Amino acid sequence: MRYFIAIFAVLFFLNSDAEAQFLKNLRKKVEQEVEKQVHKKVEEGVDDAFNGDDGEERKNTTSSSKFTYLSPEHNETVSIPFTCKWKIANSSDYSYEVQLDGDNFADWVQVKVKKGKTSTTFKDFPVSNLSGLKWRVIAKKGGKSIESPWIDFKVSQSSNANENPEGFYDVYPPDGATDVEIPVKFGWKVDGSSIDQYGHEFYLHTTDDIAAHMIGGPVKKEFTVEDLEPGTTYYWRVVAAGDNGYIPNDIMSFTTAGTPKMNLNWSNFDFVPGDEVIFEDGPDMMEENGEFPSRWDLVSGQVEIAEVNGEMVIAFFDGNPKIIPYMKNRKEDYLPDVFTIEYDIYRPGNGNRMFVNFYDEKNQKANDNSEMTVGYNYISIGSSSSEYSADLSREEPRWIHVSIAYTHGKLKAYFDDMRLINIPHYEANPSGFTINPYFADKTEGKIWYLKNVRIAKGGVKYYERVKTEGKIIVNGIKFDTGKATLKPESIGPINKIVKLMKKDPELKFSVEGHTDSDGDSEKNQVLSEQRAKAVVNQMVSMGISPERLTSKGHGDKKPISDNDTPEGKANNRRVEFIKK
Repeated sequence: MRYFIAIFAVLFFLNSDAEAQFLKNLRKKVEQEVEKQVHKKVEEGVDDAFNGDDGEERKNTTSSSKFTYLSPEHNETVSIPFTCKWKIANSSDYSYEVQLDGDNFADWVQVKVKKGKTSTTFKDFPVSNLSGLKWRVIAKKGGKSIESPWIDFKVSQSSNANENPEGFYDVYPPDGATDVEIPVKFGWKVDGSSIDQYGHEFYLHTTDDIAAHMIGGPVKKEFTVEDLEPGTTYYWRVVAAGDNGYIPNDIMSFTTAGTPKMNLNWSNFDFVPGDEVIFEDGPDMMEENGEFPSRWDLVSGQVEIAEVNGEMVIAFFDGNPKIIPYMKNRKEDYLPDVFTIEYDIYRPGNGNRMFVNFYDEKNQKANDNSEMTVGYNYISIGSSSSEYSADLSREEPRWIHVSIAYTHGKLKAYFDDMRLINIPHYEANPSGFTINPYFADKTEGKIWYLKNVRIAKGGVKYYERVKTEGKIIVNGIKFDTGKATLKPESIGPINKIVKLMKKDPELKFSVEGHTDSDGDSEKNQVLSEQRAKAVVNQMVSMGISPERLTSKGHGDKKPISDNDTPEGKANNRRVEFIKK
């Protein structure tokens, strides 16, 4: 209060021109101070700096940790014009606002960026003195927002290109390249005659989060890497550094030639997921760490979203936690006569066992359904029980992939790559799904994790689909996120199609990849092509002649479902086998 009284006392003695300039400067100082205090309170978990609508917007602002890439980077020097770029999971779901500020700016420069676009270019500035520049981006969706941190950067005001090279060219392998032979000899050039003054830092990793993965430097204009996996997508970047500052190249991707290595234990895996996804939960990267998972309902215990090794999972903390899918028709029998259930469960070392019930324990009756138990090396249902043949230890923590298939009374259950349960006549009627990691205990370090849950409706056998429709649509061929690397459980449907082609030597397919609409459309196109090629390579390695297979990608251009729900996106992420 004393601060504002002093301000008005000063204004009383100012003439109109001086007062206008004073108010302009004062406004900026006050806004900066308020912004500083608000950020301080948000970091402390307190948000009482605003009331009303502004307060609600601030409460709906989440951590900046969801941004995986921001350019310009901290203390980077750029030339005018320059482009602000960013990456975030499900980027096409957001609209954006980019804010630019500097020591001599009278007010922030704010630029609205349309939904799905993840860059904007600045060609000029409101002032000539460009000291203290900083920028940030805010992603907005459904009344919620995600803020990046403010990033300090500099602008080169020299017009001498030799002193300030502008970028890279003649880069190999080019962005999105496929079938790159191993070893890979990376090469590049930089604009400007002063290139020889620069050393180069070389970054390479299997994800685009490569900041902590420098594998070479300083190097000069080329770098060879031999220890790469075949049929795998890699991300790389070069940063030129010298007396004139440094120049980072864009992060680029390429896919090596050959067939991805797979665990041979999965070669006989015969589980085939249903055709139509009716429930899907990853969980989504937008889930709030520490909150209850939004696509589930709680029966008992303590269950929260947690971030583990960079991915979101569902964490089970206390002694008897149980959750059920939050389905619209959860009080009814929502499991069809033919369905599949898949999920990945992390069993802690010396953890107990996990129960699955084929009914919704909160909204449905048991109706004689038997409890399924998943132990450290076995599955049991009623009087049926079988052990996994591999030498597994009770003390060893590990992820387990569980698959369940039900077809008109026949029930099968798989532990990783092996079918352990095969009940020809399951007498009860499965109507829902409850999952219960028994005796989870955070205090003893026995936290269970759950991810990649999918419930799908079954369909017609592959051979019948080829005869009636001329194609097979498969959404059970899965890849690592943003990559063309096949997951081991994908071998089930691939095995079925390979066997079909071996029975019918005249059968030929065009293998065609499709993505959902998340991310950049051009990158989705490249990714779909890479994934289709990876499937062809895998089938060739299993004995199918390459002359009987071609590959093609369609990106996100041919959806068969909406892209507004996890289930719709899961149905759109598919591989189609079109009869030729």
